[in-house]
Amino acid sequence: MKHWYSYPELLSREYLEKAILKRRSASEIARELGCSRYSVYTAVRHHGLSMEGIRSGKVRFLRRKVG
Repeated sequence: MKHWYSYPELLSREYLEKAILKRRSASEIARELGCSRYSVYTAVRHHGLSMEGIRSGKVRFLRRKVG
């Protein structure tokens, strides 16, 4: 079983920020990388980002962890 940190793309905050800003869903990112969508959610949460608003077709905001 591979973990989210086994995928170099998920370790890259920049990659995830770009994917979120392009309105790509966790399922789309996971399909491209060959991992589960839960791995994508875990990586997003680890980097302090949020995927809220992705399903609606428009990213409302890109949240960053404070502190």
